[in-house]
Amino acid sequence: MKDLVYTGRLLDGEEAMRLGLVDRVVPQNESVLRETLQISRVIRQQSPASILAAKRWGGSGSGRVPTAYSHVDPDDFLEGVHAFLERRSPRFYEAEDQRKVQKP
Repeated sequence: MKDLVYTGRLLDGEEAMRLGLVDRVVPQNESVLRETLQISRVIRQQSPASILAAKRWGGSGSGRVPTAYSHVDPDDFLEGVHAFLERRSPRFYEAEDQRKVQKP
């Protein structure tokens, strides 16, 4: 985990599967949309109460966005997302600059 977090290294599907970061990998010649719809049909057949309990237990569905967490800098988070989408290097704030703006 530290390797991925510290370096921002991207993984292919096979490595993500090997590391346990994904549940399935859809081969290139298959439709991700089709696979997603198949999974959603199975989930829809489950008990709504069970799905809600699983979401609560698993931490999803909380309604919180990453910027709401105290350990994520909202400016750096947004810059990282924008840089990734624009295929450029991020321009993060320097740690020294962040200390200057923190209130005592």
